[in-house]
Amino acid sequence: RKPMAASGDEEVVGWLRAFSRPSSQQMLHEADRLIRQAKTQHGFAVVLMRISLSSDKYDIAVSQLAAIVLKQVVEASWDEDAKFVIAEGDKDVLRQGALQGMMTGTDEARRQYKEVVKVIVEEDWPARWGDLVPRLGEVIKSESNPRLLEGALLVLYQVMRKYENADKKGREMKNQLVVETFPVLLSFLGHLSGMSSAEASAVQKAVLKIFYSAVRYRLPPMLRDENILAPWLQRMVEIVRAPLPAGEPVDADLRKEWAPWKVKKWCFSIFYKIFQTYGDPVHAKKNKAKRKWARGFAKTYGVSLTQVALEVASGVQQGRYIPEMVSNKVLLYLGVAVRHSSTWAVLAPHAGDLIKSVLFPVAALSEDEHDLWETDPDEFIRVNYDILGEYYRLKSHAVQLISTLVELRSEVAFQPCLDLVIGTFNEQRARPDDEAVCRRFEGAMHVFGCLQEYFENNGDTFLDMVQRTIAEYIMPQFTSPRGYLAARATHVFAMYTELLTDRELVMAGVRGVLDNLSNTDAVAKMQSALAIRQLVEIPEAEETFRSILPKLFEVFFSFLQEVDNDDIVSSLETVIYKFRYEIAPFAVNICTFLTHNISRTLQMAEQQDGDEAHKYYLTAAECGRTIVTVLMGIRKTPQVYVPVTNVLLPYLRFALAQEGNYDMFENCLKCLSFITYCLPTTPYPDEIWQLLPVIVDAYYEWAADYFSEIYPVLDNLASRDPQSLVTKGTNGKSYLEIMWRIVGYLISGKSSDPDALEALRLVEILLQCCRGGIDHLVPEIIDRALYHFSTADAEDLVCFSLVTFLNALFYNPLITLKYTEEKDMTARVFERLLSVIAEDKLIVEVTDRKMVVLGLGALLQVPVNHLPASLQAALPVIVRAQIATLRRMQEAALVRAAAKEKRAAAKEAAGGTAPSYEGLSFIGKHGIVDDEDEIDDDANDPYIDDDEEDDAEDDKLYRLAKRIQEINGGEFAFDDDDDLDLYEEDDDHEDEVFDDENPVNKLNEVVYFVGQLQAAMEREPGPYQQVIGSIEEDATYLPELQQRAHVIQQEEAAKAAAKANQSSGSSHC
Repeated sequence: RKPMAASGDEEVVGWLRAFSRPSSQQMLHEADRLIRQAKTQHGFAVVLMRISLSSDKYDIAVSQLAAIVLKQVVEASWDEDAKFVIAEGDKDVLRQGALQGMMTGTDEARRQYKEVVKVIVEEDWPARWGDLVPRLGEVIKSESNPRLLEGALLVLYQVMRKYENADKKGREMKNQLVVETFPVLLSFLGHLSGMSSAEASAVQKAVLKIFYSAVRYRLPPMLRDENILAPWLQRMVEIVRAPLPAGEPVDADLRKEWAPWKVKKWCFSIFYKIFQTYGDPVHAKKNKAKRKWARGFAKTYGVSLTQVALEVASGVQQGRYIPEMVSNKVLLYLGVAVRHSSTWAVLAPHAGDLIKSVLFPVAALSEDEHDLWETDPDEFIRVNYDILGEYYRLKSHAVQLISTLVELRSEVAFQPCLDLVIGTFNEQRARPDDEAVCRRFEGAMHVFGCLQEYFENNGDTFLDMVQRTIAEYIMPQFTSPRGYLAARATHVFAMYTELLTDRELVMAGVRGVLDNLSNTDAVAKMQSALAIRQLVEIPEAEETFRSILPKLFEVFFSFLQEVDNDDIVSSLETVIYKFRYEIAPFAVNICTFLTHNISRTLQMAEQQDGDEAHKYYLTAAECGRTIVTVLMGIRKTPQVYVPVTNVLLPYLRFALAQEGNYDMFENCLKCLSFITYCLPTTPYPDEIWQLLPVIVDAYYEWAADYFSEIYPVLDNLASRDPQSLVTKGTNGKSYLEIMWRIVGYLISGKSSDPDALEALRLVEILLQCCRGGIDHLVPEIIDRALYHFSTADAEDLVCFSLVTFLNALFYNPLITLKYTEEKDMTARVFERLLSVIAEDKLIVEVTDRKMVVLGLGALLQVPVNHLPASLQAALPVIVRAQIATLRRMQEAALVRAAAKEKRAAAKEAAGGTAPSYEGLSFIGKHGIVDDEDEIDDDANDPYIDDDEEDDAEDDKLYRLAKRIQEINGGEFAFDDDDDLDLYEEDDDHEDEVFDDENPVNKLNEVVYFVGQLQAAMEREPGPYQQVIGSIEEDATYLPELQQRAHVIQQEEAAKAAAKANQSSGSSHC
């Protein structure tokens, strides 16, 4: 690339100026073209850096735009694997310039340079930027300008962040960084405590961000020493208690962003993080040293920090302004303090006042929220129904703390809390038009909702009171003219439906919620739509919902055009799943609406940034999952798949190409899996086949981790439409070639064992379904199968590599034997294969044993004198192996049949009910923690993601069920979680959607073996008489096999005749 000379600065300034203030559309496009072109020129990034740091020389718009473009260039071209890589000489200049930009740049430039530094640190520190930390240390020690200090500290923060959640080597780097820098930072923090200014607070905040990053996931060894940790915590306590400096902004937005408030927030973030993650004995698991440290923290630091948190809470009680970001962290900290005996002793005397004067007022609808509801209900919905914002809402933390107090310290918290709730309910009944009272009433209902778990855990003790409260105070609000009251009442009612025993009351509530779907108030309507997720599961309400399904869908469609919310889509999906086998008449309309909604929300997402864009992506993803649910529901009515597929194909073509949108990609693959499995006729439309290269390109470019999701689609394409796979194509390549790009790569030894195993399963499909169409691939398949057999560690991969070789024999024994002879490995391969079959430990599943019979049976088609000499001698062993395998299969079938009868008898004896698991506890939960308790439970380990545990359990159940089905001879043509519904209540899903088109599945192994052996004996009686004579013991089993084959053939003929008669009768009708 031609380098850009230094004299090009003014030229680039001209481009940037034209782009930021174009006099015409043509000028804008020309400037954009020149800038894009220059991004791949060496020296351009350095020019941008000089311009961005010369705000005194150029106007602010130009310097800011230069910083933005510089960030884009660095992000795209710093990595050595990028298409265009910044020259090493330019990188040297940019490293130093990035440091200067962080310290001396404008606020806007600093925001861009922060991202630049992040990229460079990630790629180059410490290997190519080893002097960075020493330079930063010198700046911190010698510099007095607060802005320069803050910039240097923010660079150090990026260095620390690199190893926040690192592996062992990365943790060692982080620990060493802590040792090198924390003494200097602590001394510096102490120096700053004597300065009272917003600038000093900004510097303190930068120091605390570094500290937080260091302790976020693991506590560095240095900080486990209380002599080192104590001074840090003491400095933070001083910061929290220090009075605010002069100059607090009046503007609300500027006020909450003011550095003196931000630094207090970071102090409480650190208090909460250390206490919750390292100071809780529950999280110490079985490590006695960590448990001892945790108890010590709770008793010493925990007590003093709880006192500090109560001081801040008292400020809220007294009406002083405290930003939500600070109050949030205080309430989070107090939620941990409730659990421990030592900190609870400090908190308990203040619990009543805390509930009454802090938590209850915070739980109430605020004046600002009320004004928003009146003036902009759509914005009210966006703010209050944003799951991403839930964590940051003070109200959420207040209600959660009330719930924790009632659950763990009920003797102190429950009755005062209930009295406040009922008192507020009665106050609203007496003064229903008082707006302030109504706002408090909304909060009281919110708190009453959070008590549901406590009431449920106490059995029938409070049942009558709860039902009266729901009937007298909650349900009447369904018709309130104040939509926020109707919405909260709906939310609370939905929470209590499982607890209520008065079914008439429940049904009256259901009808009230459904009536609110027609409410003119958007908030009430929104909450009613969300509540349907719980209400549709009520058995008594099933007929009510079934009778209004068309209207219900219309309401959802109308509402989703007004509000983009993934929870609403989830509620719609729940209804669809509940009535999935009755959804066929509505499927086309539902899918049409959802695909249009996905297109619209994705367009909206492209116009937004950050969290706002993410909300739209969540809604689009939820719509995609709902389409999958529709397809699952109509799989028993395959004729509906034709019009539904026509609706979905444009969506699939568009969405599969959305690079990096992993949720969308996964949903599309599931849709395509259902479509290719359930479409009633083949060949598939060309539009479906044209999606194959899109999927393959996505796999190679950005979706390599999604082969498990791609696999079912490839499986169905190959097994249901092999003719098109082999004979059709696009852009000069057959679809087989395109598919082989993935399959061939995965079996080459370059992928993980699980991916290689699934790829070999696809190879099996190709060999079985494309007979005569993939001769040229057989040598490569054999070579790769035997490679895995000799090198794989995973037993299932070793097994299936042999099964793949057996499939190759069945596909074409002559091609297979020709290749093994050319490689001089026939004798070695068959010796090992026959040994494995004889051991009967590796090949045990029904389908794999069947391939033993089919693969070895194919050898009987080859004239004896055309077999390699080693196989001619081994013919008796080969026939014996087939007979032994068939005997094992029959024995296993008898065991399965006996087990099935036993299960049926047990079910009948139990009255046709499934086993009860009631009373079994799988997960322990610790509530109150005494600081002296010996707790060896990792149920609350902060390093374990509950969702991941749940997913792992579901995966384990699925794999177990799949394993059982495969051993029992079942087929998994559509290999996806949704195809095996572990919780299905009926047996209809066992019906075939279409006739199995895999020729191997239509073959009976007994009939095949008997037929091949008889044909061989008729063709070459001499050699095969000798074979039978040499296996006398096994040969006695042959008449039984012949009789079984005869019976099976008769049964199959009878089934075929009955099916033909049925088809004939249907056509006459």
